[in-house]
Amino acid sequence: MTELTLCSPQPIYVIVETVYPGRGLPQLWNTVGPELTKVQRHVAQVCAVEDMFFDGERLDGLPGVFELLREYLTPGTQITTRRTGRRELSLVYAGFRNILRAFTEVPGLPSAVTRERDLGTPPSPFVYGVDPIPQVHLYGNPRVIFTSPGGTSPPTAVAVYHATSGRLEVPPHAEREAVIRGLLLR
Repeated sequence: MTELTLCSPQPIYVIVETVYPGRGLPQLWNTVGPELTKVQRHVAQVCAVEDMFFDGERLDGLPGVFELLREYLTPGTQITTRRTGRRELSLVYAGFRNILRAFTEVPGLPSAVTRERDLGTPPSPFVYGVDPIPQVHLYGNPRVIFTSPGGTSPPTAVAVYHATSGRLEVPPHAEREAVIRGLLLR
């Protein structure tokens, strides 16, 4: 059974974007033509784990009917929460956006035809949640490097966004796991 934890959201997000380049549309002589790129995006939020107590005793899981009824009759006195000092990641958004380029960059073509255009996210049952930081993108950011370990997986980038300061931290590929682990141990 899945363990449910109560947590308070913190203003720190971990962003993972994966790029699936593809033509997807007919090409002229198999070289010049439209390109459609799909950018898959996952956003997780750091949260502080809390324990729930009823009359001073720790609850294992959610309160039952009896506890909820007593809390309803005298609100704010029986059910309380206390931070444990642990942090976890909570997935808040999983989705994608499509980016179209009418023509690949060919000398002599105007930049208006070769510029990438973000088509956004079409209505889809495969989108989870609402993106809490839609203004922060990794794809297209010159500071972000997409890597493909082993050359077989699609290019992926990871970054940490601090919402209170507006700072985007882009760790090198070798340090990604350590940076995320460090967020959870603070």
